[in-house]
Amino acid sequence: KWGFTKFTREDYDRLLQQGQLQYDGGNVKYLPNHGPLEHWKKRQAV
Repeated sequence: KWGFTKFTREDYDRLLQQGQLQYDGGNVKYLPNHGPLEHWKKRQAV
């Protein structure tokens, strides 16, 4: 596992490059590709 995350280092690097991880202070937030369309649109605009 990478740091205190549930991801391996390879998965962590891949998810970070894909924009599915967001830094949240000392942690990271996983942003999945499912859920309300408006949330996805907001992430794509940033």
